[in-house]
Formats: sequence, C-alpha cells, structure tokens
Amino acid sequence: MKVGIIGAGRIGKVHAKNISMFVPEMEIKTIADPFANDATREFAAQCRIPNVSNDPADILNDPEIEAVLICSSTDTHSHFIIE
Repeated sequence: MKVGIIGAGRIGKVHAKNISMFVPEMEIKTIADPFANDATREFAAQCRIPNVSNDPADILNDPEIEAVLICSSTDTHSHFIIE
C-alpha cells in the first residue's frame, strides 16, 4: 500500500520511521511539509521516501497514494480531511 505523510515535524518523523522500519506492507511515496528543506530530504532518504514536497496537494492529488497520514499541526487536520 502506498501512503503519503502530510507533516514532517516530530510526529510525522515518528510515523515515517516506524512505517519504514516495521511495516513492510506500506511504502511511503511522499512526505509533504510547507517547511521541507534539505534536512527533510536527508531524513526522507534515510527512510527510503522517494519524494519530498512543500505542497500537501501533491499527496492528495496522487492517484497512486491509497492512504494519507495527517501529521501536521492539529489546527490543519480538518482542512486536510475535507480535501
């Protein structure tokens, strides 16, 4: 199952690390965060995440992604759920 993670802060990294280490049935295709930078890309590479984006729409509009983990700040959750 291909998944996307919205939010590359503390909890996004915890989930990404756990999925990449312990859930072989899941492949994280993209992690998106408006503040993604070189450190985010380095972290993604360590977790074998091929795509890093600054735009969560890249995840929401990707037909290959079957599930989305919303790991952004709490005040953004409802927006992404509706999207």
